Amino acid sequence: MGQQPGEAGRTTREIPAPGEAWIDAPLLDALNLKMGDALLLGDASLRIARLIVNEPDRGAGFMNFAPRVMINARDVAATGLVQPASRVTYRVAVAGDDRRVREFVTWATEQVKRGEVRGVRVESLESGRPEMRQTLDRAEKFLNLVALLAAMLSAVAVALAARGFAANHLDDCAMLRVLGQSQRTIALSYTLEFALVGLAASLLGVAIGFGVHHVFVVLLAGLVDSALPAPSLWPAAFGLGIGLTLLVAFGLPPVLQLARCRPARDPA
Repeated sequence: MGQQPGEAGRTTREIPAPGEAWIDAPLLDALNLKMGDALLLGDASLRIARLIVNEPDRGAGFMNFAPRVMINARDVAATGLVQPASRVTYRVAVAGDDRRVREFVTWATEQVKRGEVRGVRVESLESGRPEMRQTLDRAEKFLNLVALLAAMLSAVAVALAARGFAANHLDDCAMLRVLGQSQRTIALSYTLEFALVGLAASLLGVAIGFGVHHVFVVLLAGLVDSALPAPSLWPAAFGLGIGLTLLVAFGLPPVLQLARCRPARDPA
């Protein structure tokens, strides 16, 4: 919301007070009005109090290009605009915790399907904005492909590093076998070492990911007006699990072959 044309807007949770009207800035030029003037809306005269700078939930339909006027619900009857056979649409925006929103959407959808109410529909990001849903689906598929490619490259890198590590420690394992170490002891020691290294590397990767997330939030602060939700712990746990899985699946098998090294082996 803004107080004067060209002024930087500020976020608000208020609603227009009775007798006030909040309008889009182009309406001032179209009607040759200024802030504080009276806006004749039907049979009512309302004072222009604020300008609408940005409306996050405004759609992209043809009707949404017209200048917007917001008034208090108490002033609707005084305007005389709502008459029998008038086309009026009422919308209720629901926001809150994801779980509660999903529960409400499920309940509302069931009520609509029962057929006890007419002229009611449930709109969401998927149903209300199909063009946005398609864009998000394509972005999600692209990011999934990028993540899959990164996992494949990481698996190849882990396998090559593990093979090099195993080749460089053949003599060490042969010496351990000569000194009486069992295959089980050697395998457990290398498994523990790889688990600790993999855990440390995965934690470092998760920390870098969280750091990059906050960097992007700072860089996009001027482009995104709404506050982005805080990152949850699920991506961190998922990344940690993927890192350990790649290590166990592609890095540990070549290293465990060291436990089968013979006490006496041919020199390379």
